[in-house]
Amino acid sequence: MFFSLDRRCGHVLDALAKYDDYVTIDSLSAQLGQTRRNTQYDLCKINDTFKLAGISTISSRRNRGIKLLDEQKTWWENLSLEGGRKFNYIFTQDERVALIICESLLSNEINTIEEMSEELKVSRNTVFLDMKIVKEKLNDYGIRFEYVSKSGYTVSGDGLKIRSVLMYFISAIYPLISDGIINFLSDPQVREHQSRLHKIEQELDVNYPAETIDKIAIMLMLTKREIPLNWERQEANIRENPVYRIVSRYYPSLSENDRIYVSIQLLGARLRDEANTPDGSIGNFKNMAGKLVAYFQRLVGIEIENKELLIFNLARHLNRSIYRYQYGLIDSCGVEEEIQANPKELFELVKLAAKEFSRDIGYPINDSEVAFLTIHFGAHMRKNNVAIGKIKVLLVVKEADPNGELEKKVDDEFPMFHVVRTVTPAELSAFQGEYQIVISTQLLKYDGFYAYISDRLEAEDKKKVLEVYLRYRMLKNENIGENLFENIKKYIPKENQGKVRMEINRYFLAPVPNLLQLLEKGNVQCIDKISNWRDALAQAALPLLENGNIETSYVDCMITDNEMYGCSTYLGNGVYLAHTQSRGNVKRSGVAVLTIKKGVNFGVNYKVRILLVVASTDKNEHFTVLKEAVKICTDENKVEKMLRCTKEEDLYRTIAEFSMES
Repeated sequence: MFFSLDRRCGHVLDALAKYDDYVTIDSLSAQLGQTRRNTQYDLCKINDTFKLAGISTISSRRNRGIKLLDEQKTWWENLSLEGGRKFNYIFTQDERVALIICESLLSNEINTIEEMSEELKVSRNTVFLDMKIVKEKLNDYGIRFEYVSKSGYTVSGDGLKIRSVLMYFISAIYPLISDGIINFLSDPQVREHQSRLHKIEQELDVNYPAETIDKIAIMLMLTKREIPLNWERQEANIRENPVYRIVSRYYPSLSENDRIYVSIQLLGARLRDEANTPDGSIGNFKNMAGKLVAYFQRLVGIEIENKELLIFNLARHLNRSIYRYQYGLIDSCGVEEEIQANPKELFELVKLAAKEFSRDIGYPINDSEVAFLTIHFGAHMRKNNVAIGKIKVLLVVKEADPNGELEKKVDDEFPMFHVVRTVTPAELSAFQGEYQIVISTQLLKYDGFYAYISDRLEAEDKKKVLEVYLRYRMLKNENIGENLFENIKKYIPKENQGKVRMEINRYFLAPVPNLLQLLEKGNVQCIDKISNWRDALAQAALPLLENGNIETSYVDCMITDNEMYGCSTYLGNGVYLAHTQSRGNVKRSGVAVLTIKKGVNFGVNYKVRILLVVASTDKNEHFTVLKEAVKICTDENKVEKMLRCTKEEDLYRTIAEFSMES
């Protein structure tokens, strides 16, 4: 018998299996890095599976928590033998599409519909729909995916783009691979490649993350045919590099193109200095950055202040990052998960903008790269940028650096920093108090915020710097109100000091108007079906029209935006975020929600079941509400609970719960 469990349920069972005694749900949730509500939802699904398997449900004791019984542990261990999950994992559509792309791009013979149906455990009709999405996704990057009569599906296009897209989608499904749900890591070819890559690693005297080795090994296993690659100026440089010579020794039978590509993946960030252009030549990158900012503005519906500065900083970043997109490099900064989570909603919005932007440049942008873009947007849009400003950084190097090479690298990578000066360790004590963070290529005895890095500023160094920055930002946000009060309290009469302190902390720490404050009970609707997406937008916005929040032209603008730009604000999980930039047609801020039981098609690819309409008179409030909406609607469990509501009062109460949580 097969059992339907997802990855998160598997993680819950793995965690519980380690305990012999009871563990609280709060403790378990903290260990898993998810909310208590998500854990409770997972436990319900696990108990349903246990009932199906004919065994007892998870033991629960008041004030003690939960634990797995021996029979449950044995059952789970039996399903997890030999590195492969024996339960019937249900792939999402995105996961199916990513797997089809990975197995097709460099295959000699693409699987038939029947073979895919059996592998993915879905119907032939479902696979046909998946194949349409595969074709459209690949078309975004100029890759043709076509069906030829009697020959089956074929793939053609620029070889470098095909490689880049392959690495992108390997990264997309890597969590499933590492969990053993997709059993690539047990493939003998992959294990052989891992062995060779580790030997190369030892000869180079470097330590690659296991994930990097795994992804390169999987890429080599999936490469069944050779494709021409246009290296431009990189080919000669790579051939002269020692990494290429070592790769060639361990892979003599690989084509030269494949040896060069493996070398590029192993070089990673060290390829950068050969790939970028001088800052004086970034005109083209400014055009690219302008498009990215325009996508973001259209997405959030506000005009970014001083956007030319943001465009310039993004252009400098793209100048030094575009090669990573082109080559599909997979090494990461190491703290992208923390950046994605803090603030997650900004990361999700930047990711949506980057998705549109990636079509313009013809290469996908992975989550690690989106994390870096989020830093730039976040640094520019911080609420208290006037009070906080750029963070002052002191660089410490072994000896004088007249060309300021490290300073240039730090400026390029970290827009939130202002390097006040570069000094040697002997000069450090003379500059106390001029800076908040020290970045040093030398080991120091220093008690403040301090990152020890190499002078090359590689991926591991960036991780260290970002960790220090995140710790500093957290502490700074907590202390800013108190610091301001301490500076001004001597000018305030004693009897008023308590009131002033409370007002200052309220200004810096109190929540801004949020989604719940703008969502009235009468603005929530539940319907069974609707004929088309235009009617759905009009129906969703109807309460705001009737209440005088918006004029009819606001609805017309939302419809026009969708006609011109497509579903750029589709959040996934069947949720569409409907809004547009106010043109004097928003009279009072408001939010409306419409659920459609049977869904409605927005274009070919998107089946929308929840429509969220946001209209705001203030752009800061607008952006805050959007972030909160994204936070709720990108959580699959929350969306499912909203869709289970059949009455408006239940839907409103559910949204209110989620809004209070966020």
